[in-house]
Amino acid sequence: MDIDEQILALMAKKLEGQANEAELSQLQAWLQNSEAHRVEYAKLASVSDNINALLATPAFDTNAAWIKVNTLINNPAKANSPKPAFLNHLFYYKHIAAAAAVALFCIAGFYLWNNSRASLQAFTAANANQLITLPDNSTVLLRKGSTLYYPTAFAAKERRVELDGEAFFNVYHNEQQPFLIITANAKVRVLGTSFLVRSKNLRDEIVVITGKVSVTDKEKATNQLLLAAGQMAILQRDQFKQTAIKDSNYIAWKNGLLEFKDASLPKVLEDVAQYYDVPLELAASDSATVENIHINVKFQRQSLAQVLEEIRLITGLETKTENGKTVFYVK
Repeated sequence: MDIDEQILALMAKKLEGQANEAELSQLQAWLQNSEAHRVEYAKLASVSDNINALLATPAFDTNAAWIKVNTLINNPAKANSPKPAFLNHLFYYKHIAAAAAVALFCIAGFYLWNNSRASLQAFTAANANQLITLPDNSTVLLRKGSTLYYPTAFAAKERRVELDGEAFFNVYHNEQQPFLIITANAKVRVLGTSFLVRSKNLRDEIVVITGKVSVTDKEKATNQLLLAAGQMAILQRDQFKQTAIKDSNYIAWKNGLLEFKDASLPKVLEDVAQYYDVPLELAASDSATVENIHINVKFQRQSLAQVLEEIRLITGLETKTENGKTVFYVK
């Protein structure tokens, strides 16, 4: 079942013995509200008891280990100095208490995760692009090979989904219930708009077609961009940037159209490779020669073989296969 984050925090504090009267009263009201609530609390309490039992079992000389680590951190030169006996107990109880607190919050974190993705239904577009209608009537065109995780009914505060792969979202407008997409690197928040999200190979791209979208780095919440129509964000490792959309090829997999106007050959090959999900390259020895080639061409739902042949005829280049890749080179 879905458990509110605030309730999870109250449960953890109660099991730690750190909850005040107001918090205990709030938790008690929640427990009395439903038998299912009491069952979930009992599960968490049981795990907590098991952890406390493990912490109480001396598997090794915890006192000596903690004193040694603490000494090395604070004063490496005196690592071998004798310590008063009472410090052993001080460090022991200090770190055991800290470990217990961390353990409880980890349990709460696990429950929070378990009640997020684990409680969502997964839909994978296995053999072709698939159109999904969400509980709020928003629609998602899921690209072949991609997976969307979403609930049977959205929570009152937000509409949250998770994406592995690529999808085009057309979100039903609701100011009181923001729409949130979780990807590998980002949190994408919208009220109502149409946009594309691509999350693949630890790289996220968010392309806005209409409306506005807020994009936040999952690892650093202060990294945030507000995108308007015609803009996109790119997140990859330390890269987090905003740029203008220069063509419509980002949604080519949706409408079947690849269009190039005075586009460089590397750009053409990059977009064709993305659309057909195949590796294409320029021969390293010829890259300086062919990078200045620019192309005007349009491909509408053509086969890969037809597209490669047209590029070959337009540029005068030849193709060969190396290590599973199609390589363009100067004859």
